[in-house]
Amino acid sequence: MRGRVDITPWWQALELRPEVLSANGQIDDVQMSLYNAVYGVGELRPAYADPGYYAEITQPTERLVDLLGELAIRLGSGGDYSKARAVTRLDQGMGGGKSHACIGAYHLASAPEVFAKSELGRQVSAQARGRLGRDLAPNLNKPFVVVLPCDNMTPGAPDERLDGPAKTLYERFLWRLLRPDYSAYERYKPYFNDKGKIGEALRSVERPVLIIIDEIMNYLGNASDRDVVLSGQDLEFMRALLETVNHVPNVAAVVVMIASDQDPMALSEAARDRRSDLNALLERNGRPATVTANADFAAILRRRLFQSLPSTDLVEATAQVY
Repeated sequence: MRGRVDITPWWQALELRPEVLSANGQIDDVQMSLYNAVYGVGELRPAYADPGYYAEITQPTERLVDLLGELAIRLGSGGDYSKARAVTRLDQGMGGGKSHACIGAYHLASAPEVFAKSELGRQVSAQARGRLGRDLAPNLNKPFVVVLPCDNMTPGAPDERLDGPAKTLYERFLWRLLRPDYSAYERYKPYFNDKGKIGEALRSVERPVLIIIDEIMNYLGNASDRDVVLSGQDLEFMRALLETVNHVPNVAAVVVMIASDQDPMALSEAARDRRSDLNALLERNGRPATVTANADFAAILRRRLFQSLPSTDLVEATAQVY
């Protein structure tokens, strides 16, 4: 008869992260929100709004490192910006890590020196170094970030705290780019579909610019049903913006739009037409990307949920028992 083997129970070997414990098992509370990470205040500001903590709970998958490395080169490499893609479309279905990646892109650009000290940041820096043959400036030349979290934006109903006087999608982009320079905002405001003026506005910041547009169809789908003129202007702005980003040095854009065959959202006929138009624009001006593979999810979940991994000895002892 085999002797009894004593091992440490898993619930003593694995410690859940405090934010997971405080969620009381509600998975919605631990899924990441770009809006809360960038604009959340008080209780709505999550722990992962801190770039150091975000990196701590993020598994550096090959595809995520590749995406962030591309952005680092595009923003921070000076004259070598053309060695990285300008427009990236994240098109995975729900739960594929799109919001998580957008928050990583935000931290990379808004706090590059803090981000670079993390494990994830070091891998991103190494990836960029391997592509360029040299190191990037630690501060990536101080990028400016414009975030449009479209799943938290209502067409024609701006949030004064974030949008000021802006109403259309273009105006909201412009206000975030130029605030608090109201005169510059007024100067560029009429030119929602003018690539030259949009490029001029981007250059006027005199810094690299990262544009993150999350869940664009949430916004354009609603706009198509509410106001045909407004939705037409918003689509013309997206057309001009995507083409402009490709030609302005040290400007990059990440656009989240789920592939139509994976998108469960019910759309009207007008909204479906907008999606077809935007699909064509993104195919012409950008490249699709994913940030996770099926083999990544076990490691992603372990890192997201637990403070640390159990020791190798404990894992081997548990395996022997079974």
